[in-house]
Amino acid sequence: MANRTIKYFFGQASTVSIKLSTVKQIKAVNSSDSVKPTTYITINNTRTMALFCCGRLGSKSVLATLSRFPTTLSNAQFAQAAAGAPKITFKKFEPPVQEHHDVRNEKLNRPLSPHLTIYRFQLTAMLSITHRASGMILSAYASALGIGALVLPNDISHYIAIIESLNLSPASLFLLKALIASPLGYHFANGIRHLYWDTAKGLSIKEVYTTGYAMLGASALITLILAAL
Repeated sequence: MANRTIKYFFGQASTVSIKLSTVKQIKAVNSSDSVKPTTYITINNTRTMALFCCGRLGSKSVLATLSRFPTTLSNAQFAQAAAGAPKITFKKFEPPVQEHHDVRNEKLNRPLSPHLTIYRFQLTAMLSITHRASGMILSAYASALGIGALVLPNDISHYIAIIESLNLSPASLFLLKALIASPLGYHFANGIRHLYWDTAKGLSIKEVYTTGYAMLGASALITLILAAL
């Protein structure tokens, strides 16, 4: 085998030589050992170099030197170290007592949350609530007419004749029809207002109030027209 020199850098330059005794066995020696240079090979692989270093570490008395260091504290040292430690006491576990949040707030002197009675209802809130209520009333109308058409023995003209036979005054009849028609007029007018909002217009506070008042006037007009029929 040709003469070769190995140079590897572990923080600083160092020369490592390997003497080749057989094909299957490699003996590692330092460059200071007296060996023939014709029996040296080159290590150019990091993994091989790591295995070589581990072998060198195990062949020396490094591990034996490390084993001479104390690994545990003596009883006196342990007692001295534990002298300043806080004392640990154990208590029996007790589940927390469940109490009502009103009782807990009263103990902590917390004020109660404001109730709805102290708030002033705004136009937007009232119109929204009324819109839902009018929709429920219209649903009741449709349900009553549909179920009545199925279960009642006579048609609607028979029941209209019964109402006319009561001889109600024109004012009473007009108020009755206006009361029945008001949910339809309100829900129809406010539905148009909601459709206008769907176009992303009229959403400012001023425009919401303006369209709200305009809707109330339109719903009243529609109700009067229906009641006059």
